[in-house]
Amino acid sequence: MTDPPEVGGQPGDYEERWAQWFLEQSFFRDFIYRNPRGKRKGTELADALVLFDDVALLVQVKAQCGNHDPVAWATEKLLDALRQLKATHEQLGNDGITKLDHELHGTARFVAAAYPNHIGIIVLAQENPQLFDAAGVVPELLTGGVSGPRFLAPGLQTGRRTIRHGGRLHHIPRTARRCDATRAVHRAQ
Repeated sequence: MTDPPEVGGQPGDYEERWAQWFLEQSFFRDFIYRNPRGKRKGTELADALVLFDDVALLVQVKAQCGNHDPVAWATEKLLDALRQLKATHEQLGNDGITKLDHELHGTARFVAAAYPNHIGIIVLAQENPQLFDAAGVVPELLTGGVSGPRFLAPGLQTGRRTIRHGGRLHHIPRTARRCDATRAVHRAQ
């Protein structure tokens, strides 16, 4: 397993690495593809892809840095992520992706029929004291436009800044501090 990621990089990079690390705690690195390439040259399939048993978890991560209205930002980013998840779902179908690169195992052949069940996960990293119903602001989350079952955890919120996982306590930096650190790194470069 890798260590928890350090704050830094382009805006959104830390949140992607953190989501990938978090998935790694449950599925191990062998099953996680970090930022796999899409079918077209120069595109990304997802921020993370987990292939486990007959299931493909398609993960999109969105991070808010700036003074945007939290609900308006979340609405826009949920729609963006849903569009990206639909594209990922299509690319993982027949006549789509035929190989995937893995950081430990190199290039592997991808057989769509081995992963008939696709579950999309959208992670929004933002400071928002105002609770909102994601399906209320983006009803398309309930239908998604893709076949198969859909899972939604409305009202899933946490104000916690730490997560206990694997017997260790992990600190999650506040969004403002994380964004300030990212901006400071870019100013220094």
